[in-house]
Amino acid sequence: MKDIAAELGTAPSRVALARTLLNPAVTAPIVGARSLAQLDDNLGALDVRLDPAQQARLAEVSAIELGFPTVPCAASTSPDKRAQHDAASASELAASDSRLAAN
Repeated sequence: MKDIAAELGTAPSRVALARTLLNPAVTAPIVGARSLAQLDDNLGALDVRLDPAQQARLAEVSAIELGFPTVPCAASTSPDKRAQHDAASASELAASDSRLAAN
């Protein structure tokens, strides 16, 4: 966060808020300002533009491996294994639906 903030000539808090604003699941970030000066500084995040490479770097350093039980053990080792697991699950679900429809 600090490295990207330095690249952009802004505060890390602004970079964090700017990244939060890029998340489609977030409608309004909670800034937690205790003073008018902090609020004014946080509003500076609206002017921060993160390029795709910076967004990717931030995503990489903040990634969390959820692991078991969120992701089944066999599928948690790599994206390829997760894709295989998802495809197998979809196939099993379709087969189950076909059996139910036949009865």
